[in-house]
Amino acid sequence: MRTRYAVTVWCLLLACFGRLWPCECLGKTSPQQSLACKDAVFIGYVVDISQGTQWVAHDTPRPEDCSLRLEYENGSYDLCFAPDHVVTFEITTSWKGVELGKAAVKTDAQATACGYGFRVGESYLVYAERNRPTGELSTSTCSLTKLEPEAATDRLALGPPAHEAFSAKQPK
Repeated sequence: MRTRYAVTVWCLLLACFGRLWPCECLGKTSPQQSLACKDAVFIGYVVDISQGTQWVAHDTPRPEDCSLRLEYENGSYDLCFAPDHVVTFEITTSWKGVELGKAAVKTDAQATACGYGFRVGESYLVYAERNRPTGELSTSTCSLTKLEPEAATDRLALGPPAHEAFSAKQPK
C-alpha cells in the first residue's frame, strides 16, 4: 500500500511539475562542429521578443498553459500561451542559413525547458536549427548561442562570415 501511494504521489508530481525539472544537454560541440551541423549561424541584436496567445473554448482540448478564463452565458474561453518565445533579430553577420536583415528564432519560454534568456537590445552569436516542415528557426541553451561580446573565440574558430553588414568588403 505504501509503495502504491509513493508511486501515485511521484506520478502526480511528475505530471504537474514536469517542466520544473532542469534542462539537460547532451554532449559538447565546438564552433566548427556547430557550424557544420546547425542550419543557421549568425550574429544579430534582439529587436523584439513575443509570446503567442490564443483563446480556446474551455470544453475543447487545449494547450497546457492556460491561465485566464472568461465566462459567457453560452460558454467559457481560456487564454492560452504558446510554449515558445519568438525572438526577432536584426542580423549583422552571417556564416550560414540566413541573410542580413531580420530573422525570427524560437526558444522555449521556460529556462527549465532549455529556453535561452534573450534580452531586447543585446547582441548574440546564435546557432540555430531549422524545423524541416515549417522552416522556423529555433535555438536553446544547449546550443553554443551566447552574448556577442563573449563570442570572440567562436568568431575566430568560425572563420570569415559569408555576409557582414559593417565591413567595407563582402567575402565571396
